Amino acid sequence: MEKVLIISYYFPPANMPASFRVLSWAQYLKSSGYYPIIITRRWDNDIKTPGDLIRKSVNTMRHEKSDDYEVYALPHQESLRDKIYLQMGKKLILVRKLLTFYNAFLENFSSSIVPYKNLYRFAKAFLADNRDIKKLIITGNPFPLFRLGYLFHQEFNIHWIADYRDEWSTTDWDYLKSGWRRFTYELEKKSEKKWIKTSSAITTVTPYFVQKLHRFHQKPASVVYNGFFEKECASYRKLNSYSQFTFTFAGTLYHLQEIESTLRPITLLIKEYEKRLPIRILFPGLGFDKVQENRVTQTLAGFENNYKITPRIPKNELLSILGQSHIMLLLSAGNLKGNIQAKLFDYIGLHKPVLLYPSDHDILEQILIETRLGIIPTSEKETYSMLKKIIDKYLTDSLIDIHPNIESINKFSREEQAKAMVKVLDNL
Repeated sequence: MEKVLIISYYFPPANMPASFRVLSWAQYLKSSGYYPIIITRRWDNDIKTPGDLIRKSVNTMRHEKSDDYEVYALPHQESLRDKIYLQMGKKLILVRKLLTFYNAFLENFSSSIVPYKNLYRFAKAFLADNRDIKKLIITGNPFPLFRLGYLFHQEFNIHWIADYRDEWSTTDWDYLKSGWRRFTYELEKKSEKKWIKTSSAITTVTPYFVQKLHRFHQKPASVVYNGFFEKECASYRKLNSYSQFTFTFAGTLYHLQEIESTLRPITLLIKEYEKRLPIRILFPGLGFDKVQENRVTQTLAGFENNYKITPRIPKNELLSILGQSHIMLLLSAGNLKGNIQAKLFDYIGLHKPVLLYPSDHDILEQILIETRLGIIPTSEKETYSMLKKIIDKYLTDSLIDIHPNIESINKFSREEQAKAMVKVLDNL
């Protein structure tokens, strides 16, 4: 059994997609001959608001060891910027921005000023005491964690994988290159090239990101999708559907996503079927971002009895809601390519029909066509007519006519995607 060290800011009980990505490696790498050792930060608070992501933890290390993997969860302390935000909210915005700029600048040169500096110190000591560890996975963001791979490669000659859950300097999100960020963007770009040059492999979550990272770093990259936990989803597939015809949009909404175009046809159907079939829309987790929550409440003004928004909720509660819902909602992030939201894999893992509108005409549409779970209109008018046809049939026989491609769906299970990571590890 070969040990592999994994450094990740996120790990359960943090209820974040990034946590479950690493958890899948922890659970499934052993079957391929690797024993994962995870170094992460402690998460002692439920993550319901952005403030919960930066709140300090219990000030002791948590160490857990099982037959499958081992975890060292280190205490987390709030930075000065984070303390100001938690205590004063939106006050002193200029001060917080200056501190953010200060940190974003210095973290290109030092791992001692970031809030997770103890991950660096602990991992360095751990590698010094465990010279038999020859392979390392670092998953970002936060992307300055990649500096640890650069440093450990120099000191221990370790082979390391840079795992991109998102893009860094190659991103198409313009707001990440504007405002004060433009002053650090070029510096981060140089740091990224310098650090990743020492990596032995690159992994990321979509084929489009693979292409961009390959061009930027001039080295091959591999896709390891996020996926779904088959055993977890299997139990929730058995749930009976809600008595109300329910559309559900899970989790995060981005500012580029035109949710208004998705919701308008549904409100027409709510009115049309008011006396024959109660229709509602659920938004579990949307309350995490108040700005995006306000967009939805404004769009659905007058339909307050037909929708519900919640803060971020535990994964089992989310899967229960999805398992009882009739149609899942998914939409593109404007004109951005290669953007796969993690919610897609929960949707398809539950074998649920997915309304994709507006479509990305890219990877989301491809996956939904391949899995035969997609409802993919090209306009609001067609969205209305397609959904009306589905609802009329549902009123007749209480069924939604879908024929999932199980073989295609299973390719996106966490276990299968862990095998993709194993191939990368084997080639180091």
